[in-house]
Amino acid sequence: MKSLGIHGGVHLGCRTNEDGFPYLSSQRFSPPVHLSKPYYDEDTRSLLINLSCPTAGLLSGDRMVCDIEVSDRASMVVTTPGATRSHYMRSGVAKVDQKFRVHNDSFLEFNPGSLILQKSTSLEQRTLLEVGEEAEALFVEKMLPGRIAHGESFLLKKFSNRLRIQKIRNSFS
Repeated sequence: MKSLGIHGGVHLGCRTNEDGFPYLSSQRFSPPVHLSKPYYDEDTRSLLINLSCPTAGLLSGDRMVCDIEVSDRASMVVTTPGATRSHYMRSGVAKVDQKFRVHNDSFLEFNPGSLILQKSTSLEQRTLLEVGEEAEALFVEKMLPGRIAHGESFLLKKFSNRLRIQKIRNSFS
């Protein structure tokens, strides 16, 4: 039986140019993710990226991949404009796979809006954060166990969240 759902995500690479300014050296995205126009913040010398979800949120069978790499002494901040919902699922599961690589002397802040785990949702999320020597990463996850106003607190079917942080292998500047 063919799995229903949207299979997409975002792949981003951030480097610095010859003047030391961060830029997107590579980018690819598809639903359930949309990428806003990058913005350079002079105060922090960081490239700001806003990821949004043009769909209703995560549904059964959805698979979202987030693959972000920062190198060459670049600084990047990735956010979302609002919460992401993992919706009611009669059967099946939604999956989120995230991989972040922050090479030597680079910085990544990943600070999305809250993940709302609605009633009877089933979500598996895996995250790998690889950080090089002298690199910095600020990784933030905010999860809400349902919508309180709808009486959904902790009524999810399944939630699996694995986070692995390790030193990057074969890091380059």
